[in-house]
Amino acid sequence: MTGHISSSAVVNAPIIAVYAPFDGVIEQASPSIAQPVAEGDTLLVLNNRSLRGSELRALRSSLAAVSGEMSGLTQQSNALERLRKELEDRRAATVDARKRWFVPRLDEAWAMVQHAEATVEASKARLERLEKLSKNGSAPQREVDSARTALLEDRATLASATATMRRLQIERDALTGGSNLDLESNDLEQIGYRLDEIAVRQADIQARLIQLRASRQGLQSQIAGLSIETKKQNAFVPKVTAAGVIWEVSAPEGSSVSIGEPLAQILDCSRRFMEVILPEESFETIVPGTPAQVKYKGATESFTARVAAVYGANTRPNRNMQAAEPRITVDRGLRVIVGIGAVDPSDPKVSRAFCEVGRSAEVRFDRKNTILDAVRALAGRVGLLDQPLVAGLVNDGTETDSRIN
Repeated sequence: MTGHISSSAVVNAPIIAVYAPFDGVIEQASPSIAQPVAEGDTLLVLNNRSLRGSELRALRSSLAAVSGEMSGLTQQSNALERLRKELEDRRAATVDARKRWFVPRLDEAWAMVQHAEATVEASKARLERLEKLSKNGSAPQREVDSARTALLEDRATLASATATMRRLQIERDALTGGSNLDLESNDLEQIGYRLDEIAVRQADIQARLIQLRASRQGLQSQIAGLSIETKKQNAFVPKVTAAGVIWEVSAPEGSSVSIGEPLAQILDCSRRFMEVILPEESFETIVPGTPAQVKYKGATESFTARVAAVYGANTRPNRNMQAAEPRITVDRGLRVIVGIGAVDPSDPKVSRAFCEVGRSAEVRFDRKNTILDAVRALAGRVGLLDQPLVAGLVNDGTETDSRIN
């Protein structure tokens, strides 16, 4: 009369099962039964030995080949760079030597020009003197002709000396201007050709290195992605998702398992509950959050719990996810799930008792206005509602239980 009481309640908790995603061999077994596990712990390690990683090895070989080619091209580029510097130093030294060489050569050429000019002036004066003497008959015509020939030769010598000096000046000006023009030898020209060849070769090497760097980066990305994928496929390392205890252990290390085979089971001690059956007329009064008094059988004290969910009479609970089998003898009525709170599985007493799963208990739900409902029901049955005292008690509801009795 005062409440709904269920004496067939059993402490229950969901089971977290882990199944093999592939055929493999257990490298690290799960902890032993009833051992506590914390969230984030490694449950076990399962290796997949069917995969050989041939594609990953091929990519790594290609990466090694590309890296080797890049190393060789880099060495060639460094050698060409050293040769370029040597040629530039040689050209600079040659140009500097030629510039120093032009100083005495120009002085010599200028002296030869001055000497030739002086010779021309002397020859010219001698010819004029002989021509005057020839007019007076004092000098034969033969000497005049010889003096004229000597003047012509001296003038040719002057022209040659002047041309030599101008050529030397042109070469000096060319070297000073940076054109590296060498009119006497082809050393500088050959150095220039070599430098041009080195520049073209280095450009080709740099273009090839850019292509190889792009290929290497692509191979590294493929290897990184394939390594992660292969690692996932080669090893299955499940993590514990909720604190609990080991409900069912895995096979020992070295054991072979097939795909889909259960590996281990964890009892989730953070979601303990009880399932009870109540009359269907309580559907409006028993709602999530309704308090309930729970008392373990054999215990001296009770504790307060809360309704977590209320299912209709025709629902089908998932018994495969529950660790304990409820002792429910009837199928009709409301299925009420009472949450009884989490426990700490790290406590040895709690872990050894599997978080008290399977323990029987009584669950009581208080009814509203239970005294008045009981009096009305009793008075209606015995026909006492027409008596003033009972009618007043039923209608007024202010008398105590002792007066009702």
